[in-house]
This record gives sequence, C-alpha cells and structure tokens, in this order.
Amino acid sequence: MPSSFCLPRPGVAVVSVLAALLMLGCGNSSPVQLAPITPITPPTTPIAADPGKALSAYLHDLSPKLEGVTAEAAAWEHYNIPVSDGTVLDGWIKRPPGEAGQPLVVVFSPYYGGGDPDLSLLGTPADAFIEKLLPYGYAVGFISVGGTGNSGGCFRDGGPIERKQLGDAADYMASQTWSNGKVAAIGVSYDGTTANELFVDPPASIKTVVPMEAISDYYRYTFNIGGIIRESTTFFTTYYYPIVGLSPAGLNGGVGPTEPESYVTELEGEPCPEQLAIQQESVTTELTAEKTPFWQERDAVQLVLDSLDKPRPPMFFIQGYQDANVDPQMADGFLEAVQQTGVPLHVWMGQWVHAYPQSTGTAACAEKAPCRGDFFESFLLAWFDQFLKGRDTGVLDAPMVQTQADDGVWRHEDSWPPKTLQATSLFPQADGTLGITSGSATASYTDMGANQAEETNTGQQITLVEAPGSFVEFVSGPLAQPLRLTGLPRLESVATANAPRANLVATLMERKADGTQRYLNFAALNLNHAESLQSYDMDITGKALPVGINFYPQDNVIAAGSQLVLHLAGDVAIEHTTAGNGSNFLNLGVSLLPTGMGADVSLDLTQTKLVLPNNVGDRVETLSWIVAAP
Repeated sequence: MPSSFCLPRPGVAVVSVLAALLMLGCGNSSPVQLAPITPITPPTTPIAADPGKALSAYLHDLSPKLEGVTAEAAAWEHYNIPVSDGTVLDGWIKRPPGEAGQPLVVVFSPYYGGGDPDLSLLGTPADAFIEKLLPYGYAVGFISVGGTGNSGGCFRDGGPIERKQLGDAADYMASQTWSNGKVAAIGVSYDGTTANELFVDPPASIKTVVPMEAISDYYRYTFNIGGIIRESTTFFTTYYYPIVGLSPAGLNGGVGPTEPESYVTELEGEPCPEQLAIQQESVTTELTAEKTPFWQERDAVQLVLDSLDKPRPPMFFIQGYQDANVDPQMADGFLEAVQQTGVPLHVWMGQWVHAYPQSTGTAACAEKAPCRGDFFESFLLAWFDQFLKGRDTGVLDAPMVQTQADDGVWRHEDSWPPKTLQATSLFPQADGTLGITSGSATASYTDMGANQAEETNTGQQITLVEAPGSFVEFVSGPLAQPLRLTGLPRLESVATANAPRANLVATLMERKADGTQRYLNFAALNLNHAESLQSYDMDITGKALPVGINFYPQDNVIAAGSQLVLHLAGDVAIEHTTAGNGSNFLNLGVSLLPTGMGADVSLDLTQTKLVLPNNVGDRVETLSWIVAAP
C-alpha cells in the first residue's frame, strides 16, 4: 500500500500535477499513483477571473436612507387577513411615511403569541428587519401562520393548505392602497421555511424569498437523510404542535395574559381535529420511517422538480454549515432544483449555527458566530431594491455563491455545487487503508444501534466508546498538500446484513499530525430503505444492497500532513452535547437514534468508494466590512 496520499494542489492543472508531486517526494523507487481525477463537465460560460474582489464592489444605486425615518417612530398597523378557505390570519405591519408605492417585507411566522406588539416583552419576529429596512422605504411586518398566535385555523406543520393560506395573505397585503403590489418573504427557521413554501406555490405578489436556516424537506428534518431518526427532532410534529399551536405564549413575542382579549383569542379553537391525523402520522412514521404522502407534500425539493415550468420568484438562500437544528442537508438537492427553475439565485453558506448571517447584537466574528458584516444594510438591501423596487443594484452581476470554509476564508463560486470541483475517489482496502485503486475482499462491523453518551450542556465533543467489532475504519496516508472539500462527499458500496434490520453510518474525520482527530462530516442510511425512502423492507437478511449516500454539504480545509479517516458503523463516531441556545454544532457531531439488532453488516470492498468533492478553485473574497472587537 502507498505510504503517502498525494492530491493536486488547488489551482494547479491536472496535467502539471505529476511533476509537482514528484518534487514533493511523491515519486520514488516505488512511485505512488495519482488518485483518479474525474473532471466535472466544463461550464458553458467561462468562470469569471476576479479573485479578491469584494462582494460590495458589484453593488451600486442602493436606496438612500430616508431622513428622519426610524423604526421606533413608526406605528404598528393591525390587519385581519381573510384567506380563501375562510380562515382569518393575524398580521402586524410598520410602514414609513407615505400612502402609496411601498414594497412589503413579511415574516410569516408561528412564533408570535398574539396581541399588540407594543406590549410584547420579547419583541416580534420582524424586529430586526423593521429596524434595518423601514428607514429605506420598506413596509415590514409579520403574519402569524394559521393556528398560531391570533390567527384562526389549524396549525398544520406545512403542507398544501398552509402554503395556500400564506399565498392568499401575501396577495391580500399586496392589494393595500399603500402597497406597490410587491411582497418578499424572509425569516430564520420555521419563518424561513414559510419562505420556501411560498417558493413552491408562489402567488403573483411574491417577488422574492429569503429562506435562512429553513426546512426544504420535513422528512429529512425529522429522519436525517437516510431514514434514521435524529435525536434532536424525533416526534417533531408532535412536540411542535404544543409549542406553537396550543400554547398561547409565543417563542418570539406576544402579550400572553397581559392583554386578556387577545389571550382568549389565542386559546380559541387551537385544538383542532386536523391535528389528529398529523399526530398519528408522526407516531406511525417513527416506527418505519417511510416517506408517506404526508411527508411528500412537505418535500420542497421534489415539489419544485415536479413543476419546473411554474413561474417562481428569485431566491436569496442562506445556510449555516454548523447549524445542527435545521442542518445544511437542507441544501442538498434543493439548490440544484432551484437552479433548474432558472430564477435568479444567490447563496451564502458560512460557519454559523441557527441564526442570521449577521446578528444585530454582535459585531464580532467569533467562532461559530454569524459573521457577515454586509447583510442588512448592504446585500440584503440591494437584493430587495432589485426585486421589490425595480432598481438595478448589481446583485445579478455578483458571483452566485459566497461560501466560508472552516479555515475562516470566504470564497466566490459561480454555482452550487461549485463548477471548480474535481471528483476524487478513494477506495477502502482490506488492510484498513484508503487507497487509490479498488479494494478487494470484504469488511464488516456489528450494528449495535444507537451509541449514546450522557449529555451535558457543555458543548464539548465526546468520542464514543465503541465495542470491539462494532465499527471498521479506513485511514489514508498523510496529505502532501492541503485539501479543500466543498459540497457533498459520497459513499458508495454494496452492503449485506445477516439480520432483518441494520444501519450504515459513515463518519469522516481528519487525523492531524499530532494524532488528534477532528470531526468533519457524516452520512447515514437505514439499510431497510436502501431501495427507496418511500417504502420499508421489513427483512433485508442476506440481501446485497447497493447503497449511495451523500454526506452533508460542508466546506472543509484539511491540512497538509493530516490523514483522512473513514469510520463505518451503526452510529456516528462522535457524539454531541448541547450548548448555548440549544443548537448543536454540526462539527461536534449529531446524535442519531438508529435501531440495531446486532446484525453483522458486510461491505463489498470491490464496489466501495469514497468520492470527495475536491475544490480546485480558490477565488478568495475580499471582505469589505470592518469587524469590531468584541
């Protein structure tokens, strides 16, 4: 087996790599073969050669700030919004002076408890956007999702009825005399998920959406990407209903019992018969993890792919790589589907958790903190000016994607996945190494199911203690050069279990030169769903199952001298603990709840490979903002 693992340096043409590797000591009396490189299809248009250019350099002609106009001076306006099924939704809006031509930015949210926002001790879901956008001529506010706050109807956890209600509400607000007829939807978490819903079924009034840390597929949010339950979201529809549907208290504001009339309204009709079917779906699906019609109706990826010709609004998509609540797997397939629609798309993906890319309460670019300093007053304003006011602000001239790797560096890309990827395949070998040619024989592990650690609120990484035989690992030689992985690594194999039920969970780690290990990524599959998420094979005993599973979207830089470690077992190799606001950092691991039966799982190494998204582009973005000291 090779004693070193040599990969091309980013930016160096493959033709010239051989000579470079020889100079680096990769050629000797027993030459090491170059890992097979499969170039992606060349882009139809050339990639712009503008490394170092700041995103702000593309922007121009943004709306001027209106003199003397502040969010604090604007009064709340209350709207009872009728929708086509007879439900009345509750909305609150603040506007700048004037009675015509105002675009509207709305947060469609289940998180407001209801009542006069001036009496809310926790503010409202729209406060940050009101503060930043109203002085530039935007009406801004929030509308409570059906069955939450003071809105009527039943809370449905997404789905076609909720999408129609949101669209009707947007059209109603666009018809107000002060409106210019153009509405945008924006928000984080469920507030961003409603923006995705309005992308799936957009009314005429929605001219752009800005989903941040938003669900694109409810099934994957609950059951990971391969039919294995995530500990943090198990029984999602069950626990979420009492939080936002039954409770009169809002997670993001509301008056509660301080306004008795509103409090009574919040309580009226919240228990609804439709929730019986939703709760039944939640419980029964936990048993088999089948992707039933309930979940299919909440799969924005497939819904978009099934209706690519439908007119849709431009999208500004924002996702934190370290968000383990609404994690970055929500970008997998969704961004590709959005690009297929042909609408204008812009993407930010960076090293933060479940939050805005620029928090209003911090200017520090601390570890895992939101750290774009150009969100509210720069790029977001330019985006809304472009699509809500019809101003040419240059947002369409900028590179489509800004992605921040875990080395802290921001880089430009022209698509997602980037056009600068070269698929690099490594092959597990029978001796436990990762090689550059196909392996032989088989490797096996015993699936013991969930391997849990006692969790504490420290945010610390815990390497799990694993029983002998419960995992198998493959390790590369040291990297001759830094390796940047942008996008989705992929594991392909053929697996056979000797029991009716089994799981395959792959953990990718960096083993540094000093011997310490860093968690990078993971992929998971309930092997009973190897053929289809829509159906569950009750007994896979003895069946040779072809599997192909994506890891999570990430942007990792692995240092020269480090080794790659591929760990295969029935659960992840590293456990998380909760920290801070409860978001679990993805790079501290994700807890799964796989159900194991002690099956021996055998992998055919002749058909097993790890495909790495080797990014050979390096268009470093110059940052145009100044980050103040904390």
